Amino acid sequence: MTTLNSSSTSKGIHAKKNASSNGLSATSLPVILFVIAIVVVLSAVFHKLPWPWSIVYSDIVGFYQVAIQPGIFYINKPVEYPVITGLFIQFAGIVGKTPLGYYLVSSLLILVSALGSTYLLYRMAPDKSTIYRYWVLAPSMLIFAVYNWDLFAILFVTLAAFFLVAKHKNYLVSALLSLGLSIKLYPAMYLLPLIGKTKTLSSRVKIVWIFGLMFVVVNLPFAIINFQGWYYFFSFNNQRLPNPDSIWGVFHYYLPQLNVITINILSLLIFAFTYFAVLWRYRNKSILKLFFASTLIFLLCNKVFSPQYMLWILPFFVLTPVNNKGLFYSLEICNLAVLFTILPIVLGSSHNESLLFSSQIFVILRHGLLIYLLFCVLRSMREEKLAPVLEDGYLSVLEASKIIGVRPGAVKRLCKEGKLPAKMEHNTWLISSDNVHSFAKEYEESRKQPPSSQAK
Repeated sequence: MTTLNSSSTSKGIHAKKNASSNGLSATSLPVILFVIAIVVVLSAVFHKLPWPWSIVYSDIVGFYQVAIQPGIFYINKPVEYPVITGLFIQFAGIVGKTPLGYYLVSSLLILVSALGSTYLLYRMAPDKSTIYRYWVLAPSMLIFAVYNWDLFAILFVTLAAFFLVAKHKNYLVSALLSLGLSIKLYPAMYLLPLIGKTKTLSSRVKIVWIFGLMFVVVNLPFAIINFQGWYYFFSFNNQRLPNPDSIWGVFHYYLPQLNVITINILSLLIFAFTYFAVLWRYRNKSILKLFFASTLIFLLCNKVFSPQYMLWILPFFVLTPVNNKGLFYSLEICNLAVLFTILPIVLGSSHNESLLFSSQIFVILRHGLLIYLLFCVLRSMREEKLAPVLEDGYLSVLEASKIIGVRPGAVKRLCKEGKLPAKMEHNTWLISSDNVHSFAKEYEESRKQPPSSQAK
């Protein structure tokens, strides 16, 4: 059988990879997984250091007493998180038993989530080096990995909204997004872009039905047993004031006449208008960038902006070409400045007005940078060539490149040369999923052959 490496094209694809075949490179999967594990462990250690609580604060540490109280979350006692997160907290309390045991169990489960997300990002990232820059070694990863339970939600989002979307497993994506909604609210925003990218009405109905069914399966038992206990998450967030480190918190500080109801209405209207306008205007563009834009709109409009929310956008910097290094680290610096200037005030260890003013300045700067980032994402979509709604069973060049493990340019070249069967539509190559996976399998097998057999 003639292998793919008999062609000069395949040799070119392999050139760089064969150069490091004798050892692990810095961008190899085992090394990256090892480094992310170290970072998460360091994050866990940081939040247990004997330093002032206003520096090493962690929501996880603070919930131990709630976790070990008698009863079951949502049935006998309320908690301000969705169902799966609440059960996650209670599980850590039951298994861990002591404050340290609870913290270790929580950190271990978060570590597993971080490893899973990193593995999936590695599988998808066009440039493996960006995983270090925007994910593994991002300042937010070190500070916020074991700050809250967001990495748990990010695992579901990475698997559903990124990995399985590329494989067109839309029904499974819908189910996982619904599970993500029961961990953190934001994965629900990705449902509409998914529906918009689905070709037939019957498929769209199935996606909505699966999403709703999964939500009911997870939530209905608790709602039936104790509706008020289950609904507490929603009522708590509806009645809470904006946190002081959000843009709405700044508005409320200088305009105290803005009550909670007014802020809820204004934030919802601004979000809904912007969200639907962007989805409609860019409905034919990259679904990954639509997810990115949706996330940014939520962060810009929501009355609550907890600093660990920055973790939500890290995967997008890895996977999209909108990965401006200067903008990214400016955002990271502003966000950490907000955190460390507001924590002493929120925790009551300081009432310094100048510290509050400094925090507000950084909040405004962070908001401005997020607006600019949204502008960059929208501009990137405007500059895209028309991305048609893919037929079932077909992949784009970018999706094919992630599966095969080569750059998009190499995939285009293979399509032009007829070595990877594809069809052209709207000046874009559409490639059968079966052809891509078959090519990827042969390509992987050819890599394992010794150089002498490749040259034949």
